[in-house]
Amino acid sequence: MYTQNSEKALQGLLRKYEVTQPEGLNFAPGYTFFNKEIVETDVPMQTWRFNRKFIELRKLVENQTIEHPSMFRFCAIADQVQWNLISLMYREFDLCEFIGGSPVVSVQAVINQSAGSVIARLACGVICSIEVGANLPQSSEMIDRHEIIARRGVASDLVVDTQLPQSSVYTFCESGTNKYRDTDNELFDLSETETKYVRTVFELSKCPGLIPLSRERHMHLSTLVEAAIWSDKKYRKIDI
Repeated sequence: MYTQNSEKALQGLLRKYEVTQPEGLNFAPGYTFFNKEIVETDVPMQTWRFNRKFIELRKLVENQTIEHPSMFRFCAIADQVQWNLISLMYREFDLCEFIGGSPVVSVQAVINQSAGSVIARLACGVICSIEVGANLPQSSEMIDRHEIIARRGVASDLVVDTQLPQSSVYTFCESGTNKYRDTDNELFDLSETETKYVRTVFELSKCPGLIPLSRERHMHLSTLVEAAIWSDKKYRKIDI
């Protein structure tokens, strides 16, 4: 995830906006700290919160472009090496709260080693249907979809009738088919994972006040994941 290219891109952003990166901090995706003790230097990041498509979905709810959301239908299927059910549930729980602007108050889950189904309820009354799977071949791109169903309007991060995330550019060469997806207008020649990492570290460096919030959010999300695991074991809904 953290490569020479991503370090170069990060330093370029910091210089461009004259931002000083806090020293001695361990920036890493929040789910990597699950069931681990957090120390003062650890910064568990929720990188998806700086992803444009999720920011735009959140705005649709905040600005009431779609009125009275009633259900979120979220799905994430990923590489079985880079992801597992813990990390996927961690991500999707946070996206439910981030997009809905409301905390999860109950969860009911059925999970196994590679797939799971979770029903979560937000304090605002929205029901979240979350499907997760960590069974794609190694190095596969994540397949995800986030759909909001409201009393008036529907929103999704995928085009209608699209099954897979689309790329911006496709090239068909003798060596095979290549595809490119630009998700950040200032970061190029990086993988999506690297782009999200660099952007998140930059934003947290620019606004250090967000760092304690990311730690608090991590503790809350860890509680939600534990509740989902406990729900599966006890075959019942768990109130948070």
